[in-house]
Amino acid sequence: GARTVFLRVREHPVTGPYVEGLLWKEVTTWSDMEKCLRIGSLNRITGDTQLYKNSSRSHTLFTIKIIRVRS
Repeated sequence: GARTVFLRVREHPVTGPYVEGLLWKEVTTWSDMEKCLRIGSLNRITGDTQLYKNSSRSHTLFTIKIIRVRS
């Protein structure tokens, strides 16, 4: 069967929250970034709670790092 992989969210004292073990994806257009968001949303795992069995509770962390390139 399918294997569930749990990701660990960490907090760096200077740069802030990040997901351990993920890679940075370079994008150059809004469309590229939107595609990344769509893929992430489709791969999202939700879970229920004891109080609400139909919960859609999940967490999403989307970090944008903007780098200015001088030409």
